[in-house]
Amino acid sequence: MKNFSLYFLAMLSFAIVYAQEPEAYENARQDEVANFHTDADPAVGQILAATTNGKFFYTRGCQRETPGKVLYRASESSEERVLFDPLLYKYDAFYHVDALYPNLDGTRLAIGLSADHLPYMEVLIVDLDGNQLDKEISGVSKYGVSWLPDGEHFLYHRLSGNLQNGEELYLNTKTWLHRVGEDPKKDRDYFSAKTAGEIDIAEAELPVAEYSETLKAVVGKVVLPGNKLKLFVKRGDPLQETPWEKLAKEEAEVTDVFITNRFIYYKSAKEAPNFKIMASNLRWPDFCNADVVVPEYKDQRIIDFTVNANGLYFVTKDDRNQLRLWFKERKSDTYNPTAGHHFKIIELPVAAKTIQLQENPGGADKLWINIIDDQEKHHRFNYTKSGKFIKETVNTNPQTAL
Repeated sequence: MKNFSLYFLAMLSFAIVYAQEPEAYENARQDEVANFHTDADPAVGQILAATTNGKFFYTRGCQRETPGKVLYRASESSEERVLFDPLLYKYDAFYHVDALYPNLDGTRLAIGLSADHLPYMEVLIVDLDGNQLDKEISGVSKYGVSWLPDGEHFLYHRLSGNLQNGEELYLNTKTWLHRVGEDPKKDRDYFSAKTAGEIDIAEAELPVAEYSETLKAVVGKVVLPGNKLKLFVKRGDPLQETPWEKLAKEEAEVTDVFITNRFIYYKSAKEAPNFKIMASNLRWPDFCNADVVVPEYKDQRIIDFTVNANGLYFVTKDDRNQLRLWFKERKSDTYNPTAGHHFKIIELPVAAKTIQLQENPGGADKLWINIIDDQEKHHRFNYTKSGKFIKETVNTNPQTAL
Protein backbone atom coordinates (compact mmCIF):
# COMPACT_ATOMS: atom_id res chain seq x y z
CA MET A 1 0.00 0.00 0.00
CA LYS A 2 1.25 3.46 -0.84
CA ASN A 3 2.04 5.92 1.95
CA PHE A 4 -0.17 9.00 1.80
CA SER A 5 0.08 12.16 3.84
CA LEU A 6 -2.44 12.73 6.64
CA TYR A 7 -3.72 15.73 4.75
CA PHE A 8 -4.50 13.69 1.67
CA LEU A 9 -6.24 11.01 3.74
CA ALA A 10 -8.37 13.63 5.43
CA MET A 11 -9.36 15.17 2.11
CA LEU A 12 -10.08 11.75 0.63
CA SER A 13 -12.35 10.92 3.58
CA PHE A 14 -14.20 14.17 2.99
CA ALA A 15 -14.61 13.23 -0.67
CA ILE A 16 -16.17 9.88 0.24
CA VAL A 17 -18.64 11.48 2.65
CA TYR A 18 -19.46 14.17 0.10
CA ALA A 19 -20.03 11.56 -2.60
CA GLN A 20 -22.42 9.56 -0.43
CA GLU A 21 -24.59 12.41 0.85
CA PRO A 22 -27.82 12.26 -1.20
CA GLU A 23 -29.10 15.66 -0.04
CA ALA A 24 -26.00 17.31 -1.46
CA TYR A 25 -26.71 16.07 -4.95
CA GLU A 26 -26.83 18.85 -7.50
CA ASN A 27 -28.61 18.61 -10.82
CA ALA A 28 -26.61 16.60 -13.31
CA ARG A 29 -25.46 18.31 -16.44
CA GLN A 30 -23.94 16.66 -19.47
CA ASP A 31 -20.89 18.29 -20.99
CA GLU A 32 -22.16 18.92 -24.48
CA VAL A 33 -25.47 20.35 -25.64
CA ALA A 34 -27.74 17.49 -26.61
CA ASN A 35 -27.35 16.08 -30.09
CA PHE A 36 -28.89 12.93 -31.58
CA HIS A 37 -27.42 11.43 -34.71
CA THR A 38 -29.05 8.15 -35.64
CA ASP A 39 -26.88 5.39 -37.07
CA ALA A 40 -29.81 4.26 -39.20
CA ASP A 41 -30.58 5.60 -42.66
CA PRO A 42 -31.45 9.31 -42.52
CA ALA A 43 -34.83 8.44 -44.02
CA VAL A 44 -35.67 7.01 -40.60
CA GLY A 45 -34.62 9.73 -38.20
CA GLN A 46 -34.29 13.45 -37.79
CA ILE A 47 -31.60 15.38 -35.95
CA LEU A 48 -32.45 17.50 -32.92
CA ALA A 49 -30.01 19.64 -30.93
CA ALA A 50 -30.82 22.03 -28.11
CA THR A 51 -29.08 24.46 -25.79
CA THR A 52 -29.51 25.05 -22.08
CA ASN A 53 -31.10 28.46 -22.78
CA GLY A 54 -33.97 26.84 -24.67
CA LYS A 55 -33.01 27.14 -28.35
CA PHE A 56 -33.71 24.28 -30.76
CA PHE A 57 -31.93 23.31 -33.99
CA TYR A 58 -33.23 20.41 -36.05
CA THR A 59 -33.92 18.85 -39.43
CA ARG A 60 -37.19 17.64 -40.87
CA GLY A 61 -37.75 15.22 -43.73
CA CYS A 62 -34.12 14.10 -43.50
CA GLN A 63 -33.97 11.63 -46.40
CA ARG A 64 -31.35 10.81 -48.98
CA GLU A 65 -33.86 11.49 -51.75
CA THR A 66 -34.96 14.81 -50.18
CA PRO A 67 -32.35 16.09 -47.71
CA GLY A 68 -33.85 17.81 -44.71
CA LYS A 69 -33.39 21.54 -44.20
CA VAL A 70 -31.86 22.85 -40.98
CA LEU A 71 -34.42 24.77 -38.93
CA TYR A 72 -34.28 26.86 -35.77
CA ARG A 73 -36.63 27.91 -32.97
CA ALA A 74 -35.75 30.47 -30.31
CA SER A 75 -38.03 28.53 -27.91
CA GLU A 76 -40.56 25.70 -27.98
CA SER A 77 -43.40 28.12 -28.75
CA SER A 78 -41.52 30.22 -31.33
CA GLU A 79 -42.06 29.94 -35.05
CA GLU A 80 -39.35 28.08 -36.91
CA ARG A 81 -36.88 29.61 -39.33
CA VAL A 82 -34.86 27.97 -42.08
CA LEU A 83 -31.10 28.33 -41.52
CA PHE A 84 -29.71 26.05 -44.21
CA ASP A 85 -30.84 24.02 -47.23
CA PRO A 86 -28.37 21.29 -48.31
CA LEU A 87 -29.87 21.26 -51.81
CA LEU A 88 -28.47 24.76 -52.31
CA TYR A 89 -25.06 24.01 -50.80
CA LYS A 90 -22.99 22.53 -53.63
CA TYR A 91 -23.80 20.84 -56.89
CA ASP A 92 -20.79 18.54 -57.13
CA ALA A 93 -22.42 15.84 -54.97
CA PHE A 94 -25.59 14.95 -53.06
CA TYR A 95 -25.17 16.31 -49.51
CA HIS A 96 -27.26 15.57 -46.44
CA VAL A 97 -27.03 16.84 -42.87
CA ASP A 98 -25.25 14.46 -40.50
CA ALA A 99 -25.03 16.45 -37.26
CA LEU A 100 -25.78 19.81 -35.65
CA TYR A 101 -23.52 21.49 -33.07
CA PRO A 102 -24.76 24.80 -31.58
CA ASN A 103 -22.34 26.78 -29.45
CA LEU A 104 -23.17 27.10 -25.75
CA ASP A 105 -25.47 30.12 -26.04
CA GLY A 106 -26.96 29.05 -29.37
CA THR A 107 -25.81 32.09 -31.38
CA ARG A 108 -23.84 30.03 -33.90
CA LEU A 109 -24.36 26.60 -35.37
CA ALA A 110 -21.86 24.15 -36.85
CA ILE A 111 -23.49 21.93 -39.47
CA GLY A 112 -21.92 18.59 -40.39
CA LEU A 113 -22.61 17.47 -43.97
CA SER A 114 -21.60 14.33 -45.83
CA ALA A 115 -21.91 13.12 -49.40
CA ASP A 116 -21.69 9.85 -51.30
CA HIS A 117 -21.50 7.71 -48.14
CA LEU A 118 -18.05 9.10 -47.29
CA PRO A 119 -16.78 8.40 -43.73
CA TYR A 120 -16.17 12.07 -42.95
CA MET A 121 -18.03 15.37 -42.94
CA GLU A 122 -17.68 18.90 -44.19
CA VAL A 123 -18.44 21.41 -41.44
CA LEU A 124 -19.69 24.94 -42.00
CA ILE A 125 -20.76 27.63 -39.51
CA VAL A 126 -23.91 29.74 -39.77
CA ASP A 127 -25.45 32.45 -37.60
CA LEU A 128 -29.12 32.71 -36.64
CA ASP A 129 -29.89 34.46 -39.94
CA GLY A 130 -28.45 31.57 -41.92
CA ASN A 131 -25.34 33.46 -43.03
CA GLN A 132 -22.28 31.27 -43.57
CA LEU A 133 -19.53 32.77 -41.43
CA ASP A 134 -16.42 31.22 -42.94
CA LYS A 135 -15.08 28.60 -45.31
CA GLU A 136 -16.19 25.02 -44.75
CA ILE A 137 -13.78 22.53 -43.15
CA SER A 138 -13.39 19.15 -44.85
CA GLY A 139 -12.37 15.75 -43.51
CA VAL A 140 -14.03 16.09 -40.08
CA SER A 141 -14.56 12.71 -38.42
CA LYS A 142 -17.67 11.36 -36.69
CA TYR A 143 -16.37 12.84 -33.41
CA GLY A 144 -17.45 16.17 -34.81
CA VAL A 145 -17.22 19.61 -33.22
CA SER A 146 -16.83 20.82 -29.63
CA TRP A 147 -17.31 24.53 -28.96
CA LEU A 148 -15.19 26.41 -26.45
CA PRO A 149 -16.98 28.74 -23.98
CA ASP A 150 -16.11 31.96 -25.84
CA GLY A 151 -18.40 30.89 -28.69
CA GLU A 152 -15.76 31.86 -31.27
CA HIS A 153 -13.44 28.85 -31.16
CA PHE A 154 -14.16 25.17 -31.52
CA LEU A 155 -12.25 21.90 -31.62
CA TYR A 156 -12.68 19.31 -34.35
CA HIS A 157 -11.11 15.94 -35.07
CA ARG A 158 -9.89 15.66 -38.65
CA LEU A 159 -8.87 12.58 -40.57
CA SER A 160 -5.47 12.41 -42.23
CA GLY A 161 -3.77 12.36 -45.59
CA ASN A 162 -5.52 12.06 -48.91
CA LEU A 163 -9.22 11.86 -48.07
CA GLN A 164 -9.71 9.44 -50.96
CA ASN A 165 -7.19 6.97 -49.51
CA GLY A 166 -9.01 4.80 -46.98
CA GLU A 167 -5.80 3.19 -45.72
CA GLU A 168 -4.39 6.50 -44.48
CA LEU A 169 -7.56 8.15 -43.20
CA TYR A 170 -7.21 6.99 -39.60
CA LEU A 171 -3.43 7.21 -39.20
CA ASN A 172 -1.77 10.11 -37.36
CA THR A 173 -5.01 12.05 -36.99
CA LYS A 174 -5.26 15.30 -35.02
CA THR A 175 -7.72 17.51 -33.19
CA TRP A 176 -7.53 21.07 -34.48
CA LEU A 177 -8.50 24.44 -33.00
CA HIS A 178 -10.48 26.76 -35.29
CA ARG A 179 -11.59 30.36 -34.84
CA VAL A 180 -14.76 31.35 -36.68
CA GLY A 181 -14.01 33.69 -39.56
CA GLU A 182 -10.40 32.60 -40.07
CA ASP A 183 -9.02 30.47 -42.89
CA PRO A 184 -8.95 26.79 -41.78
CA LYS A 185 -5.38 26.65 -43.12
CA LYS A 186 -4.41 28.71 -40.06
CA ASP A 187 -5.97 26.24 -37.60
CA ARG A 188 -3.75 25.06 -34.78
CA ASP A 189 -2.78 21.47 -34.08
CA TYR A 190 -4.39 21.15 -30.63
CA PHE A 191 -4.13 17.48 -29.66
CA SER A 192 -1.95 14.96 -31.45
CA ALA A 193 1.13 12.79 -31.02
CA LYS A 194 3.18 15.83 -32.05
CA THR A 195 1.70 18.48 -29.73
CA ALA A 196 1.01 16.19 -26.75
CA GLY A 197 4.48 14.77 -26.45
CA GLU A 198 3.89 13.77 -22.83
CA ILE A 199 1.26 11.27 -24.04
CA ASP A 200 2.10 8.09 -25.92
CA ILE A 201 -0.23 8.17 -28.96
CA ALA A 202 0.30 5.47 -31.58
CA GLU A 203 -0.31 6.29 -35.24
CA ALA A 204 -3.54 4.24 -35.36
CA GLU A 205 -4.96 5.80 -32.16
CA LEU A 206 -7.33 8.75 -32.48
CA PRO A 207 -6.68 11.85 -30.30
CA VAL A 208 -10.04 13.55 -29.75
CA ALA A 209 -10.48 16.65 -27.55
CA GLU A 210 -13.80 18.00 -26.23
CA TYR A 211 -14.61 20.91 -23.95
CA SER A 212 -16.41 19.96 -20.71
CA GLU A 213 -18.68 22.69 -19.40
CA THR A 214 -18.93 20.74 -16.14
CA LEU A 215 -15.18 20.51 -15.60
CA LYS A 216 -14.49 23.92 -17.16
CA ALA A 217 -11.66 22.10 -18.89
CA VAL A 218 -10.84 20.19 -22.06
CA VAL A 219 -11.05 16.39 -21.93
CA GLY A 220 -8.69 14.47 -24.19
CA LYS A 221 -9.82 11.04 -25.35
CA VAL A 222 -7.32 8.79 -27.09
CA VAL A 223 -9.49 6.24 -28.88
CA LEU A 224 -7.88 2.81 -29.10
CA PRO A 225 -8.85 -0.19 -31.24
CA GLY A 226 -12.12 -1.58 -29.91
CA ASN A 227 -13.20 1.97 -28.94
CA LYS A 228 -11.44 1.80 -25.58
CA LEU A 229 -10.24 5.13 -24.23
CA LYS A 230 -7.28 6.70 -22.50
CA LEU A 231 -8.51 9.87 -20.78
CA PHE A 232 -6.72 13.15 -20.07
CA VAL A 233 -7.69 16.65 -18.97
CA LYS A 234 -6.29 20.10 -19.82
CA ARG A 235 -7.20 22.65 -17.16
CA GLY A 236 -7.09 26.44 -17.27
CA ASP A 237 -7.61 28.62 -20.33
CA PRO A 238 -8.39 26.20 -23.20
CA LEU A 239 -6.71 28.54 -25.69
CA GLN A 240 -3.37 28.30 -23.91
CA GLU A 241 -0.87 25.48 -24.37
CA THR A 242 -1.10 23.87 -20.94
CA PRO A 243 -0.04 20.27 -20.19
CA TRP A 244 -2.38 17.28 -20.20
CA GLU A 245 -3.10 15.45 -16.92
CA LYS A 246 -3.91 11.74 -16.93
CA LEU A 247 -7.43 10.67 -15.86
CA ALA A 248 -7.69 7.02 -16.93
CA LYS A 249 -5.15 4.55 -18.26
CA GLU A 250 -5.73 1.95 -20.94
CA GLU A 251 -5.90 -0.70 -18.20
CA ALA A 252 -9.23 0.73 -16.95
CA GLU A 253 -10.79 -0.38 -20.29
CA VAL A 254 -13.07 2.66 -20.45
CA THR A 255 -15.35 2.77 -23.51
CA ASP A 256 -17.79 5.60 -22.72
CA VAL A 257 -17.84 8.55 -20.31
CA PHE A 258 -20.52 10.83 -18.86
CA ILE A 259 -19.51 13.71 -16.57
CA THR A 260 -21.88 15.37 -14.11
CA ASN A 261 -21.07 18.09 -11.60
CA ARG A 262 -20.40 15.45 -8.94
CA PHE A 263 -19.15 12.29 -10.61
CA ILE A 264 -17.47 10.79 -13.64
CA TYR A 265 -19.54 7.84 -14.82
CA TYR A 266 -18.01 5.44 -17.31
CA LYS A 267 -18.63 2.13 -19.01
CA SER A 268 -15.84 -0.40 -18.58
CA ALA A 269 -14.97 -3.78 -20.07
CA LYS A 270 -12.39 -4.58 -17.39
CA GLU A 271 -13.16 -8.13 -16.19
CA ALA A 272 -16.62 -7.55 -17.70
CA PRO A 273 -16.90 -8.45 -21.42
CA ASN A 274 -20.59 -7.43 -21.37
CA PHE A 275 -19.60 -4.15 -19.67
CA LYS A 276 -20.33 -2.58 -16.31
CA ILE A 277 -20.95 1.03 -15.29
CA MET A 278 -18.61 2.66 -12.78
CA ALA A 279 -18.48 6.01 -10.97
CA SER A 280 -15.58 8.03 -9.62
CA ASN A 281 -15.73 11.23 -7.60
CA LEU A 282 -15.15 14.25 -9.81
CA ARG A 283 -12.97 16.10 -7.30
CA TRP A 284 -10.54 13.22 -6.84
CA PRO A 285 -11.05 10.90 -9.83
CA ASP A 286 -9.61 7.44 -9.20
CA PHE A 287 -10.49 4.99 -11.95
CA CYS A 288 -8.53 2.21 -10.26
CA ASN A 289 -10.79 2.30 -7.18
CA ALA A 290 -14.10 3.46 -8.65
CA ASP A 291 -17.49 2.23 -7.42
CA VAL A 292 -19.59 -0.24 -9.39
CA VAL A 293 -22.91 1.43 -10.23
CA VAL A 294 -24.26 -1.29 -12.54
CA PRO A 295 -22.57 -4.71 -12.46
CA GLU A 296 -22.05 -6.82 -15.55
CA TYR A 297 -25.00 -8.86 -16.81
CA LYS A 298 -23.94 -12.33 -17.93
CA ASP A 299 -26.84 -12.70 -20.40
CA GLN A 300 -27.07 -9.08 -21.61
CA ARG A 301 -24.70 -6.44 -22.91
CA ILE A 302 -24.81 -2.80 -21.77
CA ILE A 303 -24.85 -0.69 -24.93
CA ASP A 304 -25.79 2.83 -23.79
CA PHE A 305 -26.29 4.88 -20.63
CA THR A 306 -26.95 8.41 -19.44
CA VAL A 307 -27.52 10.25 -16.16
CA ASN A 308 -29.84 13.02 -15.02
CA ALA A 309 -31.11 14.36 -11.69
CA ASN A 310 -33.52 11.42 -11.32
CA GLY A 311 -30.90 8.72 -11.66
CA LEU A 312 -29.10 6.54 -14.17
CA TYR A 313 -30.67 5.06 -17.31
CA PHE A 314 -29.06 2.28 -19.31
CA VAL A 315 -29.88 0.01 -22.24
CA THR A 316 -29.06 -3.69 -22.54
CA LYS A 317 -29.19 -6.10 -25.46
CA ASP A 318 -29.36 -9.90 -25.20
CA ASP A 319 -28.35 -12.68 -27.60
CA ARG A 320 -31.77 -12.51 -29.30
CA ASN A 321 -31.23 -8.78 -29.96
CA GLN A 322 -33.95 -7.89 -27.49
CA LEU A 323 -33.46 -4.42 -26.01
CA ARG A 324 -34.35 -3.37 -22.47
CA LEU A 325 -34.34 0.06 -20.90
CA TRP A 326 -33.43 0.18 -17.21
CA PHE A 327 -33.55 2.86 -14.52
CA LYS A 328 -31.61 3.17 -11.28
CA GLU A 329 -33.00 5.82 -8.95
CA ARG A 330 -30.49 8.14 -7.37
CA LYS A 331 -31.41 8.30 -3.71
CA SER A 332 -29.35 5.70 -1.90
CA ASP A 333 -26.31 6.64 0.18
CA THR A 334 -24.11 4.04 -1.49
CA TYR A 335 -23.27 2.92 -5.01
CA ASN A 336 -22.93 -0.74 -4.07
CA PRO A 337 -25.67 -2.56 -6.06
CA THR A 338 -25.84 -5.32 -3.44
CA ALA A 339 -26.71 -2.85 -0.68
CA GLY A 340 -30.33 -2.06 -1.41
CA HIS A 341 -30.02 -0.79 -4.98
CA HIS A 342 -32.67 -2.03 -7.39
CA PHE A 343 -32.94 -1.68 -11.15
CA LYS A 344 -36.32 -1.02 -12.71
CA ILE A 345 -37.24 -2.05 -16.27
CA ILE A 346 -39.01 0.76 -18.13
CA GLU A 347 -41.78 -0.50 -20.41
CA LEU A 348 -41.39 0.99 -23.88
CA PRO A 349 -44.33 2.47 -25.83
CA VAL A 350 -43.20 0.79 -29.09
CA ALA A 351 -41.17 -2.28 -29.99
CA ALA A 352 -37.56 -1.13 -30.28
CA LYS A 353 -34.94 -2.13 -32.82
CA THR A 354 -32.55 0.53 -31.50
CA ILE A 355 -32.64 2.81 -28.45
CA GLN A 356 -30.50 5.88 -27.95
CA LEU A 357 -30.58 8.02 -24.81
CA GLN A 358 -30.16 11.78 -25.04
CA GLU A 359 -30.11 14.43 -22.34
CA ASN A 360 -32.74 17.14 -22.73
CA PRO A 361 -31.07 20.46 -21.80
CA GLY A 362 -34.49 21.89 -20.94
CA GLY A 363 -34.17 20.55 -17.40
CA ALA A 364 -31.91 18.46 -15.20
CA ASP A 365 -34.67 15.86 -14.70
CA LYS A 366 -35.64 15.60 -18.38
CA LEU A 367 -34.62 12.93 -20.87
CA TRP A 368 -35.12 12.27 -24.56
CA ILE A 369 -35.44 8.63 -25.58
CA ASN A 370 -34.93 7.95 -29.29
CA ILE A 371 -36.34 4.69 -30.64
CA ILE A 372 -36.26 3.13 -34.08
CA ASP A 373 -38.97 0.48 -34.24
CA ASP A 374 -39.04 -2.79 -36.18
CA GLN A 375 -40.65 -0.93 -39.11
CA GLU A 376 -37.63 1.42 -39.30
CA LYS A 377 -39.72 4.35 -38.07
CA HIS A 378 -38.06 6.87 -35.78
CA HIS A 379 -39.69 8.04 -32.53
CA ARG A 380 -38.44 10.65 -30.07
CA PHE A 381 -40.05 10.85 -26.63
CA ASN A 382 -39.72 13.10 -23.63
CA TYR A 383 -39.54 10.76 -20.66
CA THR A 384 -40.78 12.30 -17.42
CA LYS A 385 -39.99 11.53 -13.81
CA SER A 386 -43.54 10.19 -13.42
CA GLY A 387 -42.77 7.51 -16.02
CA LYS A 388 -44.71 8.93 -18.97
CA PHE A 389 -43.56 8.92 -22.59
CA ILE A 390 -44.57 12.18 -24.30
CA LYS A 391 -44.04 12.45 -28.05
CA GLU A 392 -41.51 15.17 -28.86
CA THR A 393 -43.04 17.50 -31.46
CA VAL A 394 -40.68 20.47 -31.50
CA ASN A 395 -39.12 19.31 -34.78
CA THR A 396 -42.25 17.83 -36.37
CA ASN A 397 -44.83 20.62 -36.05
CA PRO A 398 -44.08 23.30 -38.68
CA GLN A 399 -45.97 26.08 -36.86
CA THR A 400 -45.48 25.87 -33.12
CA ALA A 401 -43.74 23.33 -30.95
CA LEU A 402 -46.51 22.06 -28.70
